[in-house]
Amino acid sequence: MTVEITEYSDTHRDALHALFTAEDYRDQAERLKLGQHLYEKRYVAVGHDVVLGFVEGTFLDGSDFEPGLFPAPRARVVTLLVSSAARRHRIGSTLLHRFATDALDAGRDALVLFPDPHDPAGRLSFFRRCGFEKLPSNEMLGAHLRTVLANTVRAVPC
Repeated sequence: MTVEITEYSDTHRDALHALFTAEDYRDQAERLKLGQHLYEKRYVAVGHDVVLGFVEGTFLDGSDFEPGLFPAPRARVVTLLVSSAARRHRIGSTLLHRFATDALDAGRDALVLFPDPHDPAGRLSFFRRCGFEKLPSNEMLGAHLRTVLANTVRAVPC
């Protein structure tokens, strides 16, 4: 199966809602249902007309936290989700690669995120493999975009 990474559109809405519901991402499912998007950059991973993954964030992060090596303006991932049934097929790293590529093209050098509370140990391990490091002042992770791009993949042959 080939997986395509594309920008989110309303044609993905029902399938993305099903993914959020199946993975117990209730807040995101409700926001989607109400048409409330908090961030401007959204991508989906689609295989056989099924949404298998999703990443959402911004290329304009200017949060007030102590950024250390990753000063604003930078990109920020807010949600990264891959279907439980599709994990370990490089979909998450491919979504992250697309997000990082576009952020670099938008003139950003770094990417930050808070690891999702769902499966924190697994998520932390995944993000470390992608080149992220914990920031000393908080629970946020950060990485230079070129590091993320070097540690993630472009295409997903499942």
